[in-house]
Amino acid sequence: MNLFTRKLCIILFVFFLIGCSSSSDYDLRAEDKPKHHTENGFRNYPLIEPAETKGFKFIWNRIFSSSKPDEIPADHLIGEKRAIDRYKKLSNEDTITWIGQSTALLKINGKVILTDPFFSKRAGPGILGPSRSVPPGISAKYLPAVDIIVISHNHYDHLDADFVDSLSNKKGIEVVVPLGIGKFFRDKDYIRIYELDWHQTATVEGLKFTSHPMVHYSSRGLFDKNETLWCSWSILSSKKKLFFAGDTAYSPIVFQEIDAEIGGFNYALLPIGTYGNRKYGFNNHMNPMESFQAGLDIKTQAMIAIHWGTIDLSEEPLFEPAELFKNVAIEKEFDPNRLWILKIGETRVLE
Repeated sequence: MNLFTRKLCIILFVFFLIGCSSSSDYDLRAEDKPKHHTENGFRNYPLIEPAETKGFKFIWNRIFSSSKPDEIPADHLIGEKRAIDRYKKLSNEDTITWIGQSTALLKINGKVILTDPFFSKRAGPGILGPSRSVPPGISAKYLPAVDIIVISHNHYDHLDADFVDSLSNKKGIEVVVPLGIGKFFRDKDYIRIYELDWHQTATVEGLKFTSHPMVHYSSRGLFDKNETLWCSWSILSSKKKLFFAGDTAYSPIVFQEIDAEIGGFNYALLPIGTYGNRKYGFNNHMNPMESFQAGLDIKTQAMIAIHWGTIDLSEEPLFEPAELFKNVAIEKEFDPNRLWILKIGETRVLE
């Protein structure tokens, strides 16, 4: 990309962001609101405040400097045909399939749940934003019918507008989102929407979803920062307790609170990547050692790595997080059978 093209892209990107309106129609001025509500949006309270990004270099790298690795490890993904065949073979079981990034296909009690859908080539509007290094484990057109979509926050690599708009059965899909994101789905003709604040619960298709605090932020443009809420989710069936962390910095307060409220999870989906940006003063993600500690904090039986090895959003090598996650588990003498580092497209049974 030559210098003129880069400058043009930046100008177009800024105009796009200026044109972005608030995605929230939630009344932030309500009286007696919780302390994480403010007049201008939401905040991390009473939790630690994450560090803010500093300088232009981070923004430049985020838009332009993503790169594909020279070589993708052979054990990092399986072919789409194998992925589909394996999923179908286990159709009568409760399962998890890692699609990539924080997108997981869960089947629980016969219901298909999709977390933080991201299927596009770029994590940004149109031709802008970093491009993914590895394709989805199962592409959007071959997905099974989705019953429930669960969203942790509105960043592009967690909420794919083109994918959401492409689904045919919108009026039949249940959507579980943090406060403020309901409008995003209503504007795309979804009608079955559960929009929850931290600590609120909804029962959807016989499953109990509870929103938990996380240390992060939200935005899809320059002028909508923190206008919508971010959260993690616990998903409880009659026999299983799952935790989906979404995206967060580490805070012992957060995870100890979740342990006290729910605790004793069977499975936890924990983000382990995008920690390299701390060199720019940007800390809204856990590193693998912190993710491991979070899993211990909530007393999960199995830790499942997500948010890594899919798209270059940070300064750490793309495949480093998994190695560090394995190493800390070995150091802590954690049962390796309880540490799940799935291949992209891999399906495993949730016992």
